[in-house]
Amino acid sequence: MNGKPYFNAGVLLIDLAKMRAQNEELKQLGRKMKGSKFRNQDALNVFYANQWTRLSSKWNAQGMGTYARYPSLDRDMLRLLDPTMDSANPAIVHFTGPVNPAVEEVLSTYVQPVIAKPWGYLGAPGHPFQAEWWEAAKKISWKLKRDRREETIQEMEKI
Repeated sequence: MNGKPYFNAGVLLIDLAKMRAQNEELKQLGRKMKGSKFRNQDALNVFYANQWTRLSSKWNAQGMGTYARYPSLDRDMLRLLDPTMDSANPAIVHFTGPVNPAVEEVLSTYVQPVIAKPWGYLGAPGHPFQAEWWEAAKKISWKLKRDRREETIQEMEKI
């Protein structure tokens, strides 16, 4: 944002007591920035500008799948699959994906970005941790029921 350091809000290590004390201010800013491109992530970056520290790529390995084909100075500096780097053996793999996909895309029987997003959404290249993602996905019991689609759409539109 405006050339300032920016963090992805997918993986955060937070001082919850401090954040809870600022909860009302943060909520107000979130409402004010509801229309911004990255929504809550933009609000967090504005609110905590110059008050955060970047996590090592070992604790937030991202940009390996969906966005890997797009050139990025940050990604080049990480050398994601270099065996000498932290990201070659990450503790947390952050599967990034499309920016705020439309409700229709999320609920579509044909698109299914919730399943495809980490490494295949919009024709993105393969992800080095694809097998691990599928193993974890097999253990998740929650599924979007067809009879709840309308209710889910209405809930998502409120956000």
